[in-house]
Amino acid sequence: MADTKSGIVLSEGETLVMELEAELWAESSNPIAQALGTIRRVIAMIFGFRCKGFVVITNKRVVEVYNEISCYVFNTARRVKYLLPSSMSIVFC
Repeated sequence: MADTKSGIVLSEGETLVMELEAELWAESSNPIAQALGTIRRVIAMIFGFRCKGFVVITNKRVVEVYNEISCYVFNTARRVKYLLPSSMSIVFC
């Protein structure tokens, strides 16, 4: 069983392909939106708020995990989304 930073437990026979980690503040490629995201991030860092996201890719599924951390240590929210290969119809590159 592989240990993941996101805390996702892999099922039997499932292998970890890739796990990506990111802090989720920049919401757009627009420079104004990026500047506002930077301001929000600085204010949130002062007050102890963080948003951490993970994308876990295995041979059977793709999982997106979003964690909100408050007061530097308290995990206040955790959202997990599963995307199965059978539900994908179009992939744009």
